[in-house]
Amino acid sequence: MVPVFRSSIRTPSRLSGTSRVGLRWSLLQLQRREPYYLRMSEDAKECTFGVESQYVDLAAEVFSLLSDPTRIRIILALRPGELAVGELAARVGKSPTVVSQHLAKLRWGRVVQARQEGNRVYYSLIDEHARQLVTHAVFQAEHVIDGDLPVHRLAGPADADGAAS
Repeated sequence: MVPVFRSSIRTPSRLSGTSRVGLRWSLLQLQRREPYYLRMSEDAKECTFGVESQYVDLAAEVFSLLSDPTRIRIILALRPGELAVGELAARVGKSPTVVSQHLAKLRWGRVVQARQEGNRVYYSLIDEHARQLVTHAVFQAEHVIDGDLPVHRLAGPADADGAAS
């Protein structure tokens, strides 16, 4: 098991709704238990959390955070690496203002991180978890729409994470 330490949580003032309150409360509850230990077997990539795990509610908040199609498109666009807000807006087909608002929520949820260079801000995924989660969600959508065994199932698990586009 690997010890992981949490740092302080900052929230943007413009987030609204019960999702913000629930996620904030869940993150604060987890912060009080420093350090906590990851319970995932690194070799087998097998989750050992049970139904009573303290992380279940927080996981539901993560799904809520990712329930917007624009945020999913942002994560898909950030898979190869960091992008400036303007380029990210062009790739997802939204205005830079709208993309910035979604990025603020993703940053608050610790899905993306920002790096400022001069007057430009570049965003990237913090880790591979959001990328994999969104990739698997898109694969699930492919199963629903196509109904047969999609190409990513034939490629094998090692190739599956990078196969979606």
